[in-house]
Amino acid sequence: MPDWLTLLPPALAITLAIWKREVILALLLALFSSEWLIAAGNPGLGFTGALERMIAVFGDAGNTRILVFSLLIGALIAYIRDSGGVSAFVRWLTHKQIADSPRKVGLLASLTGVAIFIETNMSVLTAGLVSQSLFDKFNMSRARLAYI
Repeated sequence: MPDWLTLLPPALAITLAIWKREVILALLLALFSSEWLIAAGNPGLGFTGALERMIAVFGDAGNTRILVFSLLIGALIAYIRDSGGVSAFVRWLTHKQIADSPRKVGLLASLTGVAIFIETNMSVLTAGLVSQSLFDKFNMSRARLAYI
């Protein structure tokens, strides 16, 4: 098999992520295509190999704990967002004039990330969720939020 085929999985992942805006689907496609290459083009062995690797991740208790914790935190944050908790918090922040200027909003995003540092993913998700609405309200760029 030619060496340039090793570029196929990342190229597929990047293309699908940009085209469909589905990161999980893009990563799964990259995983299956890389296993397909390892299996020398046999799609059955490639699919089986990809499934075996995904299942092997759960063989380690530490990996399983991290995945379950991340899923629970993600579900909690989605619940808070969908129930209107984030929008109520943003209204409260602007009503109390805690976040009434772009400078204060940027500072609040930084402080939120530091104050909620229980776990890396939780800190980023929570600070991003709260700050995203504030950044949109004050017409601030998402690139700035990503940097903070």
